[in-house]
Amino acid sequence: MDQPDLLTHQRNVLLGLLLALAAASWAVLVWQHADATMNMTAPVTLGPRLPLFLVMWVVMMVAMMLPTAAPMILTFHKVQAANRQPHDAFVSTSVFVVAYLVMWAFAGLAAYVGMRAAEAAAARLALSPATTAQIGGAIIMVAGIYQLTPLKDECLSKCREPIDFILTSWRDGAKSATDYRTDGILPEAMLNFLAGLGWNDGTEQEIFSKDELIEKFSLERVQRSGARFDEQRLLWMNGQWIRRLSLDDLYTRIAPYWPLTAASASDDYKKQVLSLVQDRLKTLSELASMTKYFFEEPETNLELITSNKQLKKLSNDEIINLLNSVKNALESMTEWTPEALQDCLNQLLETTGQKPGTLFSLIRVVTTWAPFSPQLNDTLALLGKETTLARIDVATSHIQ
Repeated sequence: MDQPDLLTHQRNVLLGLLLALAAASWAVLVWQHADATMNMTAPVTLGPRLPLFLVMWVVMMVAMMLPTAAPMILTFHKVQAANRQPHDAFVSTSVFVVAYLVMWAFAGLAAYVGMRAAEAAAARLALSPATTAQIGGAIIMVAGIYQLTPLKDECLSKCREPIDFILTSWRDGAKSATDYRTDGILPEAMLNFLAGLGWNDGTEQEIFSKDELIEKFSLERVQRSGARFDEQRLLWMNGQWIRRLSLDDLYTRIAPYWPLTAASASDDYKKQVLSLVQDRLKTLSELASMTKYFFEEPETNLELITSNKQLKKLSNDEIINLLNSVKNALESMTEWTPEALQDCLNQLLETTGQKPGTLFSLIRVVTTWAPFSPQLNDTLALLGKETTLARIDVATSHIQ
């Protein structure tokens, strides 16, 4: 038996014991309150045993709601701990737990009134105290058994990681749905991801449209064990959905995520930039960091050269000689297009004797000062000849 199944078994055993205790307590209370000679015309009142009843009621309901209450409380505490001081987080969680118990206590008041009314109904039907107790216990056990049914697990599939014994925690780093929207997660990707938590259609397909999910979803394919919220998988799936969007659709959705310096750029230019990075985006919020060098002069960061596995093998003189060769070749170009640039870059490989991983990495770094960039010839074509040559001059002066 693997760990999730073992935890589920332990949970069910403990829950069954607590339910048995609750049902027995209910039976005792009904027995104490039942009176074969009770007056049928007496008004229904709360009676002197209300405190005892409420205590047992809260114990019973906490036992029945344990599979959902514990993760809910843990999640609340994690959110508080992430945004507050430890003491404040503890106080907030304590207030939350007390409010949770008070809620069930008020529900207990209604149940107590109902129980007294049930006593009157039992007497009117000439039921014995023992029968009344059995009926009350049976109702509690039926409600408890519902907590253990497969249907319950299917309808309330929990996103969790196993932890010690019976408790399970919701995924670490919990945040709200609006946070994911702010981070640039597409609604289609989130729907696709959530549908895949504990369900699959039996094929290798992982990307589903809403219509496909409606057509293929069935309870028979829902797993009974809990699903883990894997945020890396969500990011991968979001990237897949970003690539599925048309350029115009993506341009509309990504409008709030451009760097501030892109405000004065034309829509046509920004669409060209977006077309270069669309295949690399995992979230819409990555746009600013991936494209800002198209709209502003990047800050020189020589560490990108010294930390590069290929470039760190070159001396400063070798780097400067390569940059001079690159500048001379690019200056002589009469046509500044992606195709012409690719031909020029290929010729530079022959004249310098360098490998693409060395030469192209150097050109990419000194023209963008970014860890990653789109295809080099496309990037240079969009930056323009004047900007490209100017950035090579700036890099040369810093390396010297």
